[in-house]
Amino acid sequence: MKQHTTNWPEFDLQGPPEMTLRSGDNIDSRGPPLPFDPNEDIVSKLYLNKNVCGLPYVNFLSWVYYIFFLMSNALDCYAFGSDAASDGFIQTLEIKGRNLDYLNQLNLEQKKVILDFLKSFHNLSPSYYMTDIIDNWLEFVEFPEHDQ
Repeated sequence: MKQHTTNWPEFDLQGPPEMTLRSGDNIDSRGPPLPFDPNEDIVSKLYLNKNVCGLPYVNFLSWVYYIFFLMSNALDCYAFGSDAASDGFIQTLEIKGRNLDYLNQLNLEQKKVILDFLKSFHNLSPSYYMTDIIDNWLEFVEFPEHDQ
């Protein structure tokens, strides 16, 4: 799976994530954290779907590491139907009633990239659920044109 090419300059995304989805998934199964393994932590559709339960456990920089893989997977997948990784990822972008500490670490440009993704995703799979998420992101990003 190819990583998206949008630049996130404030974050050093070189090298493996601090916590892999596989490690988070193992924690979710009540196991210990697992170290990065270059043979087992190759990001693919299968990897994302197999380890989707690890999403809530990864730290911010690890989430940023995976975000473009997850966005790409979600956009690809909805042309053919939903998958667990896409659904789980969209849930991590729900901001209503959540602690936003990790999202507040994003700069305005990065927030706009995510908002653009949500809008593209909504165009592929329109729903009230996605409209609500987008409306909350518009408020969160605080676009000047939205405040008018």
